[in-house]
Amino acid sequence: MVRPNAEIIPSEHSLSVKIVTQASINKSSAALMSDRFLVQLTKLEQAPTKTLTADEIAAMWEKIDKSKMV
Repeated sequence: MVRPNAEIIPSEHSLSVKIVTQASINKSSAALMSDRFLVQLTKLEQAPTKTLTADEIAAMWEKIDKSKMV
């Protein structure tokens, strides 16, 4: 589980991301330690005037020009 899984980060700010496994990590679950996570970002032309829900952020991604994604 990754939290937050969707967030708008203002310019010049940072955000910590917490990754929680559902299974306990032990010697036999070393494969979990090599998992990778995709992070996507894009510059917004205008900052939202209110806090957006995860569903609203997901809807924004549907409208983003794919060439502007990093």
